[in-house]
Amino acid sequence: MELPTLKITFPFEPGEPYDNEERFAFWDSPDTIQWFKLKGYHLYRRIYLGWDPEGLELEPTETMGPTLPPDSNEEFIEAEYPYAYHDMTTTDAPDEKYNVPLRVIESTGKVVFAQDSCKRHVAIKLVRDDTDEYRILRFLSQQDQKALRDNCILPVLDLLPIEGFWFAIMPRWGTDIYEPAPGVLREVVDIMHSWLKGLKYLHENNIAHGDINRSNILLNHFSDAYLSCKRREGLRHGGKILYGLYDYDFSVMLPAGVDRRDFRLPYDRSWGTFNIVYDTAGGECDYDPFAFDVGILGATLCKYHQHLAPVLPLLAPLLDKMTTWDIINRFTASEALQFFEERLAEFPEQLLEMGEHSLQGGGKMEMLQDSACFLEAKDTPCFIPSHS
Repeated sequence: MELPTLKITFPFEPGEPYDNEERFAFWDSPDTIQWFKLKGYHLYRRIYLGWDPEGLELEPTETMGPTLPPDSNEEFIEAEYPYAYHDMTTTDAPDEKYNVPLRVIESTGKVVFAQDSCKRHVAIKLVRDDTDEYRILRFLSQQDQKALRDNCILPVLDLLPIEGFWFAIMPRWGTDIYEPAPGVLREVVDIMHSWLKGLKYLHENNIAHGDINRSNILLNHFSDAYLSCKRREGLRHGGKILYGLYDYDFSVMLPAGVDRRDFRLPYDRSWGTFNIVYDTAGGECDYDPFAFDVGILGATLCKYHQHLAPVLPLLAPLLDKMTTWDIINRFTASEALQFFEERLAEFPEQLLEMGEHSLQGGGKMEMLQDSACFLEAKDTPCFIPSHS
């Protein structure tokens, strides 16, 4: 069967206003559905609200659900890297169109979801040709998956071309890495370690991410978007959860051989997304996007984890060196990861198994004292919290 011709007719520039319903209409069109089906992908079906008198669905929602039924009645599907663990639990809603497993919410119209010929779940992102985002995704698609796994980068499975654009195929992973909250200190450390490893890998390959935030790191477990994901607690406690950076809309990839230490971008590029540091707030005409990445990650780690500095003393000097306004002396991504790993290796293993409930009252003081005494005994040049 001949492939339909797909053309992008709507505006598609980062940061520009857009009509998501126009994008939804493209993804939901019979030609697009057929095109992907002939390529081996069955797009998720969008859920619509309301019915007209002739029984036609009216209003598209941001919610989609799988098209193909599962092969078994199992409530939990094991992960097979690069694909993710997932729960098949449903809401038991009386209306069967809402009672499908693994629904997902996507509001921008840049990404849809699908199942491949083996019913494995993937995400499909529309990417403009001849952009840094495309070049980064092409580069990642050519890398060994084990290297990407070890360095906490979401792999790219395939790239499918149409006129002026590409469809990037990636495994569907889960969002919101802090839901539910990590149960013990080791699980928090694993999240921070993953973030640092991912950023180091990107920078070593001359990629400045430009949009480090909680939304742009995924984990290898997903469930229905409208249900809680309690099963993650057991997976995380068992050391089975992996994390992966992704999303390169605002990224820059320098050509091989260009020294990233000398590279600068115009100051206004730092406004392109959630700018939570002030590297360009003093009248600077340009900025270092690699140092900017480190500052953003440092500020993000401060937001979620700096309260743990009394029990994880490496955090204070790490975050200080990642967020200092003295940018020349700010840690690079490589230096931040090295510092983190070296200090963590000196930290008592048993203290990493302390849970949040143990960090309250006397438990917190006992743990703090254990940490401080250990570091004093090792003569470690880390911040040792006062007991006042």
